[in-house]
Amino acid sequence: MSLDDEALAKLLLSIGTRKKWRYYDPIETAKSIDKLSKKYSRKEISKILGVSTEMIREFLNLLTLSDKIQIKIKNREIGIDMGYRISLLKDKREQEVLLSAIIKNNITSDEVKGIIQSLNKNNPNMSMEDIIDIALKYRPIIEEEQIIITKFKKETLDQLLNISKLENINPSIIIKNILGKEFKNSEYILSANLHGQTLIIALKNEGYDILKDKSNKTKININYIIDELISKGLDKYESYK
Repeated sequence: MSLDDEALAKLLLSIGTRKKWRYYDPIETAKSIDKLSKKYSRKEISKILGVSTEMIREFLNLLTLSDKIQIKIKNREIGIDMGYRISLLKDKREQEVLLSAIIKNNITSDEVKGIIQSLNKNNPNMSMEDIIDIALKYRPIIEEEQIIITKFKKETLDQLLNISKLENINPSIIIKNILGKEFKNSEYILSANLHGQTLIIALKNEGYDILKDKSNKTKININYIIDELISKGLDKYESYK
């Protein structure tokens, strides 16, 4: 299946980053591109339309959204970039939970990117509701960094709190000191916030890459590697001071 000349002309008037007026709405544009994809590869379509393959992918992803979200995009209540970010969630219930939070809390596209790429990716077992709550609470630090949420084992937490009390040092500072030694650069750790047994830590990409490498080498899930590193660090904390 392909588009006739008139439909192709309308599509050309509907796609591109600098157009102020578009013939098709974003969902109609996506459906027209989908028709082309039945005959041409994405690379070929990008040449026909004069746009990047990345833009082609973003439009096609809009068709994976729930009907409710597609209507919002069709009516231009939310933008294409926002729609694409939401589409990275495969679960349509989670898509709609995120949409509701976007509308209620004026969440930006960059914040959605943080929710999808950091919180949800690094914490797959958390509910979307909990992820959004954390994202809203830590809005200032979530845009470009990697956010990891993990729970300490009871024995690790007890040891951490005991040293914190003896040394009169905030537990979060101890955590940053230990991980800073592990990373050989404390600046990779942007924040470490302890809430009960739960640690919410924001890392620069370099710090996240080091943590991921350690996880791969030790075969310990990245969500649990922090407990392992902190536990070992607490055992020899005197050498870190």
